[in-house]
Amino acid sequence: MNLDNSDNRRRALTLGLLAVPFIILALFVDGLVVAHAQHHTRVVQLLQERENAKDLMRNAPRWHDQITKLNALSQSAPLFFGSAELNSAAARMQNEVSSAIAVDHVSVLRNEIELKADNDSKRTELHLLLTFDGDIATVTHVLFHLRQARPLLFVRKLELRASPQTAAALLSGPNLLQAELAIVGFVQTP
Repeated sequence: MNLDNSDNRRRALTLGLLAVPFIILALFVDGLVVAHAQHHTRVVQLLQERENAKDLMRNAPRWHDQITKLNALSQSAPLFFGSAELNSAAARMQNEVSSAIAVDHVSVLRNEIELKADNDSKRTELHLLLTFDGDIATVTHVLFHLRQARPLLFVRKLELRASPQTAAALLSGPNLLQAELAIVGFVQTP
């Protein structure tokens, strides 16, 4: 009985020793597969980064031109209202808005301005509420002229509704819209 037990042990030991190279080979192949997968992932990532860099290089001249244009704008005219007196800045803003809407002969229904001081910095916001009637082309032209205004004017809110005149007249002419714009300009005080 002792003899059988020792034969079984020898067989198990022999099988175990024979299995060791296969286990080592399996671990080695597993390591190669994992390393290859990581290499493939990294190559894909590097190719994507290279494409992004190529896009940046292709667009660099266009962005440089846009930055140059913005710098030229800020040098030719101030980007913000600069005035010690807020009332004169508010009057300038109303003149800018009036000249922007005068191009399209817009009849203004409401034109109110208010000042809001920002306590965190040396600036004051000028808010102008503008309401007028016009078709979509007129609204587009007004927005275009406001975009070209210097100092800069920002349209913070735009609401378009059917004009009460259009509701009364059933498809008798072009659709009139009532546009309400909240326009903002910034005053930088010295």
